[in-house]
Order: sequence, then C-alpha cells, then structure tokens
Amino acid sequence: MSDLTNITTPIGLLAEIDPETEEALKAHGGPYEFFNSSGQWIPKYHEGWQPNITYRVVKPKPTPLIVHDWDALADHIVAVTRDEDGSVWLHDTKPYAGNKSWKVLNSGYIASGISTKIIDPGTCDWREAIAIRPEVEQ
Repeated sequence: MSDLTNITTPIGLLAEIDPETEEALKAHGGPYEFFNSSGQWIPKYHEGWQPNITYRVVKPKPTPLIVHDWDALADHIVAVTRDEDGSVWLHDTKPYAGNKSWKVLNSGYIASGISTKIIDPGTCDWREAIAIRPEVEQ
C-alpha cells in the first residue's frame, strides 16, 4: 500500500495496479483533494470517484513541538528541541540549529527520550521544533 497523501495515479488505473491502495484511499474518509486540469491539488468537493482523476488524502498540517508541563522538568532546563531524526533533547542553554540537529556552544545535552505526556514532539520541520522555557529571555 502506498502513502495515501502521495498518490500520483488516477484512481481508475490505481484500482488495476494497486487495488489495496485504492481500497484504503476510499475507506480513509478524507479529507481528500484531487489533481485538476490546471495542474493544482484542490479539495475534493464532488461525490463519487472519477476513474480518470487522481485523488489523495490531504496531508496533515505540521504541528509545533509543545512542552505541556515545564514544571515537570528541572529548573535548569531552558529549551526542548527535536532533531531531524526525531530525537527529543533537553538543554540547559539555548541551542541553535546545526546540520540536522540542534547544537549548544558551552554545554552538553541533558537528556533525551522524554515522555510524551510532558512533551509533544510535533510534526513541524525540525528547525522549527524548539520550545524555550517561558521565563527565559527569547
């Protein structure tokens, strides 16, 4: 089965070459978009499925990294980040975006593998995946 947000085959042809993906697409429930004659993806507004049209599931909007409870973290933790590989880190100094990961100048990382009850790592680009403790100067 293909990624339902990255389909590039008209649904009629998809039913022939990958019926599992075609069935999963229809069963998903949406929201959907389709590729129109102007070469743009637009929301699916019509009922049914036209065999010569390419449909896909709308990609979810990226979500930010969120710290749900700063009080659950030690007072010296001033930032939380998520690297490109998905690992989440606590920092005792403000980090900067390096090459695929967050870096610090005069300190090390404090910890990783933090509970998602405290931190939601989000789905945004890793370079935007940073939260600074509210009382720390931005």
